[in-house]
Parts: sequence; structure tokens; C-alpha cells
Amino acid sequence: MDELHTADDRTPWDGLEGTERHAVCVTAAREGNRGALDVLVAELTPLVWHVARGQGLDRAAAEDVVQTVWLAFGRLTTKCQELLRLTVLAGRAEYRTVAEALAMPHGSIGPTRGRCLTLLRNHLETEGGSR
Repeated sequence: MDELHTADDRTPWDGLEGTERHAVCVTAAREGNRGALDVLVAELTPLVWHVARGQGLDRAAAEDVVQTVWLAFGRLTTKCQELLRLTVLAGRAEYRTVAEALAMPHGSIGPTRGRCLTLLRNHLETEGGSR
């Protein structure tokens, strides 16, 4: 027998796409919604995989990179995680949207993103993930 689904079963990101969907998921994940975090990981992993394979890595090396990225990424502050998720998806042209989603001044998105990427790079180097 099929389960009945009600409006209460819907998540805040149902029916949304792209940056808007991910912004809502970031907000929900920040509030402790594990399902929202799962959505972000599931939807962003192909991007990480694409970048790794685009660098010429074989399948096994790319799998290691994807795993390391999500482990190194998990060590960042919540603010850095949210900012990087949204800026990777939205790109520089959409910093206004990112600023609104994170309630940050538009002019601070780029510098904060740079600091977060530096932290991520430092974590990767500490873990032996960078040569």
C-alpha cells in the first residue's frame, strides 16, 4: 500500500531550484535540519566530482578528493560552509542573492569567501591533501 503524503511532509525547499533551493537548505541546515544538509551534500557532490575529474584524476583519486573535501569542509565554521556552498553555486554575479540569503553586506562576501577558502586550503594541507 502506498503511503499518503500530506502538506506536512513537504520540506521548505520542495519545488525550489538552483541557488534559491540551496539557500533555503543552508538556512534549514543551520537550524539543525539534517535532511537539508543531506540535500546539499547530495546535490553538490557531483560538482566536486566534476572538478576533481576535470583535473585529470582517475576514478580512485577523484573519490579520495571528494571524500577529503567533505571531511576538510566539515571542519569549517558554519558561516564558511554556508558562504562557500552558495558562492560556488551562485557565482560572483549572484553575490547580491548570497548576501541576502546569509544576511551579510554585499561587499563582505568576496573577502569572507577568500578567508574561508584559505582556511579550507590550510585544513587540506594539514591533512596531507595538498602537494
